[in-house]
Amino acid sequence: MVKSINIVMNHRGSVNTGSVRIPFLALGNALRQLPMVNLHINDYENYRKYDVAIFHTDDDDIFSARNDNPNLIIGLVKPHHERRIEPLFNSLKLRSLVYQSRLFFNDKLYPYIKKRNEKLKASDFLIADTIDLRNKFEFEGYKSIYLKLVEEFPEGLTPDNGLSEKSENSIYFGYHGNYRHLLESKSYIFPALNKLNEKYNVKLKVVTNLDHVQKKLGNEFDIEMFEYSYPEIYDFLSDVDIGLVPNNIPYRGRISKFLIYDAGCYLWITDRKHDMQLRFKESANAGRAYIFAQLNIPFISCPVPEVSSVFGGFMPDCIPVGEKSWYMSIIKLANNKKRRLEISKKLNKLVFMELSPKFEALKLVKYIQKEFYENK
Repeated sequence: MVKSINIVMNHRGSVNTGSVRIPFLALGNALRQLPMVNLHINDYENYRKYDVAIFHTDDDDIFSARNDNPNLIIGLVKPHHERRIEPLFNSLKLRSLVYQSRLFFNDKLYPYIKKRNEKLKASDFLIADTIDLRNKFEFEGYKSIYLKLVEEFPEGLTPDNGLSEKSENSIYFGYHGNYRHLLESKSYIFPALNKLNEKYNVKLKVVTNLDHVQKKLGNEFDIEMFEYSYPEIYDFLSDVDIGLVPNNIPYRGRISKFLIYDAGCYLWITDRKHDMQLRFKESANAGRAYIFAQLNIPFISCPVPEVSSVFGGFMPDCIPVGEKSWYMSIIKLANNKKRRLEISKKLNKLVFMELSPKFEALKLVKYIQKEFYENK
């Protein structure tokens, strides 16, 4: 085993973006604390000084790094592809027409995808943030490691789910993330919150990019909006009783629901009308759930694989499928303070045992040592 590893982590993206901040700042700070690591951030001139370089896949610096130091071990963060597609006749704007054209062309023909694939081939390993993405890239022939993208918890903040801070007839829900995901989840979240508002003083605290906010959401309960910022997000959500982590993408309308669900026997290999159906981003992970977990706040989430594998063992009643199940999960958890406290304690234990950047940093170093030093 090598005594020390010289690592440089270079990124050109904004640290206000979680996909940059978490792997390069949270993970970077944790790596810096390991005695076997000498870490530098954003050094683009001295690749020959380093054993390992880690880049964000959106950046192009991997090619110059490889030229400067052919022996450099290179890892890429966030290597997955995300390509937007829009339905035909959605808009006549040029950008929308480009998105519409992707229905008819192989992604591999696009210069952006070609260049991204060249980056993957030039790397030595990929850092995937779900087990499924790791398996996908390994299937395609790339060495890959799965690391949880866990934020660095702010110093001086004491996790507390806030259950004792409010009156018995008040209950706060929390959501953070892309505003679009909140809009997509209205159909399976808002009915329960509207119903609970008949019994409690319900408030939904939303931490998002306020530039994208619409005024009319169809809510009968209070909504409090906060501009997303780190680490303030932890303060914004610290008094929430139940977190909401939606990922499932609903049908576009009644016609699409009829074609895909009610008449699914024409499109799927099935003769059942009531099969379960889920659709979420390929890159969907447990990142938004981790924030609530670090605050010891019980949450309800769609069953994306990482959420189910990390949290499903002790809170399966909080990982519903479908609108009716979401409705009942929210209602039951809101009316059961004892269950919320039980989940909160288990989240506290889980965070202490494994949900921290320091665990992911150590895992990464052990992986590098094993794959590129011990096996040589």
